[in-house]
Amino acid sequence: MDALELMTEEHTHIKKMLDVLRKKCLNILNNPDEKVNTDFFTRALDFIRYFADKYHHGKEEDMLFGMLIENGGSLEKTLIDGMESEHNLGRLYISQLEEALNEYDNGSKEAKLDIMLTPWPMYIYSIDI
Repeated sequence: MDALELMTEEHTHIKKMLDVLRKKCLNILNNPDEKVNTDFFTRALDFIRYFADKYHHGKEEDMLFGMLIENGGSLEKTLIDGMESEHNLGRLYISQLEEALNEYDNGSKEAKLDIMLTPWPMYIYSIDI
């Protein structure tokens, strides 16, 4: 398996987790009286933070982007700028969800809405290679 195949496979794992998050949010929407399983969301955040962001995005940012810049031109620079923006959006979503979970654990009922509104679905479909 070459590096590009490995990174594509990693995207598959990340998308699976984001699909699970989306389904969990839909479950919250369909069962408004049910308590949010913050433990699940915290574990999902750990997966996203450590596997998707630090491990996977780290490889893209530390190796792939450099190779693209070295061997490419303005098109590659535009591609990298877009990917960096997506990575930063993902980091923002992580922090927003983490904040909403903390607020929910501290008794905020409005935080339940913030948990559901974290824009994972938009992010899910932007990570294809």
